[in-house]
Amino acid sequence: MTMKTPHTSIEQAAMASMNDGAIVGDADGRVLVFNQAAARMLHITADQALGRPLGDLFASLSPRGRLTIADAVKRLYGNPHAYGADGQSGEMVLMMDRDGRFIQARLAPMLTDEGAFLGCVTVLRDVTREVHAEQDRSDFISNVSQELRLPLAAIKGYCDLLLHDAADQLDGEQKRFLHIIKENVDHLVALVNDLLDISRMEGYRLDLDVRRVSLNTLAREVAEIVAARYASKGVRLLVEEKQDDLVVLGDPARLRQVVMNLLDNALRYTPRDGRVTLALSSSDGNVRVDVSDTGGGMAPDDRARIFQHFYRPSTLLTRGDSTGLELPVTKMLVEMHGGRMWVDSELGRGTTFTFILPRVVEEKPQPAPEIPQSG
Repeated sequence: MTMKTPHTSIEQAAMASMNDGAIVGDADGRVLVFNQAAARMLHITADQALGRPLGDLFASLSPRGRLTIADAVKRLYGNPHAYGADGQSGEMVLMMDRDGRFIQARLAPMLTDEGAFLGCVTVLRDVTREVHAEQDRSDFISNVSQELRLPLAAIKGYCDLLLHDAADQLDGEQKRFLHIIKENVDHLVALVNDLLDISRMEGYRLDLDVRRVSLNTLAREVAEIVAARYASKGVRLLVEEKQDDLVVLGDPARLRQVVMNLLDNALRYTPRDGRVTLALSSSDGNVRVDVSDTGGGMAPDDRARIFQHFYRPSTLLTRGDSTGLELPVTKMLVEMHGGRMWVDSELGRGTTFTFILPRVVEEKPQPAPEIPQSG
């Protein structure tokens, strides 16, 4: 029997009285501490949890996005010292339990002052009420957006009909007016689509069709489409594949949307005779994608707010046809895939948007053992 000091008793009482679940894993990923709130949220007892692999505790929870607890634990234990270096304090994952409650898990590494890795602390919080409130708000946005789509589709259809079937009956000024109407309708349609995406993601109702995706192939396909769209602008688009076989798990359509949004943004704000570069590489078990341009760059205040809804840098307000939602949507999609996204920019020196996603490494089949010949 181990003797309990007053200090130990206070710690145990504090852990037991917490409303948030608290789980501590050692350097090998085994559970050392498991409080009552965690037991209540995960429907297992402390005796069942202690000593088990940390990732095994969450098998009954369904992830709301690409990143699972198992992914988060694997990534944190694979490189615990990476956290904090890029402003990332840990991993945050949203899950849903068998009763329909939403549980937020935040994982962070435990490091000594000398940098030695001791393990991982996981804090669980029941955020069901907050999620339902967010869903109510997103439902309102979604309903309004859906109501706007029908009249916009009608206006766009009649414009196309007039421009194609009645073009010979229109003079130059009438055609110009119709093109202006069509361009503005296209802009509103893009805005409505972005609003719908944001409302679904914020309401945790956007499902991903996850499969293996070659980012090399996807990037080349998207670059070809976008380059043709901006061919008349005189901006060069370069694709640099620093490594082949860069495979991730994700929704191909949504990842295509991510890359296309970033290329559109870069090409939109790069002047004639400028250059946009799409670079793919791998590092620390991740696939890294950089989209760089030779545009005017951003001031520090603009850079800090660039992922806010409807925000556009002050130097770019009069340029392009951005809805101000493409970049927030892009960042949210990357995070749904278990990735991270950030921007580096300086006035007069261009801008680079970067995102990383966990890489899927192909396991090479092991050769069959040789059978010794008898005799």
